[in-house]
Amino acid sequence: MFLKDRYRKRALSKFKLETRDAKFLSIGEIKSMGYIISLPQNNVSAIVKELSAIAKEYDMDIFGLTIDMSKKLEGAIISTKVTSLIREDFNFYGLPDHLVMKPFVNKHYDLFIDFSSKYDFSTDYISKYVDSRFKIGKFNYDGNPYDFIIEMKNIEDNVAFLKSIIQYLSSINNHK
Repeated sequence: MFLKDRYRKRALSKFKLETRDAKFLSIGEIKSMGYIISLPQNNVSAIVKELSAIAKEYDMDIFGLTIDMSKKLEGAIISTKVTSLIREDFNFYGLPDHLVMKPFVNKHYDLFIDFSSKYDFSTDYISKYVDSRFKIGKFNYDGNPYDFIIEMKNIEDNVAFLKSIIQYLSSINNHK
């Protein structure tokens, strides 16, 4: 375990812990959104359906990444706009295969949302790797990559989390 932790720390150290220059955007200013979901999660289809409706309503491109570390691929979202990573796509230390995650991380996003309900090295690594103007997560931890954190009473309720994000983004007024 010591060797694994040491290698993970080294992998994360390439991301500087400098303060991000977050750009708070209103929902209407967002033209591209990326999200990450670790499976299994509650209400995945409801989340994807809601995200798709939001993308359509506000005319934004949306791209997702799902991570399924189970032995068999269940519940993966099959779509050209969703990259699915499975257990075989990660090395022993939990680092994802860059060729597999490349379609997702090689894009620039105005908004990035992490739906993770607990700390996971692989999700943390990808969240730090993603190029986004504004990153939102569910919980706070040392070295997190988020510009904004919405803590929920029920951390598993992803639909309520998404509604809170939309409510927050709708309240931002950048037009003076």
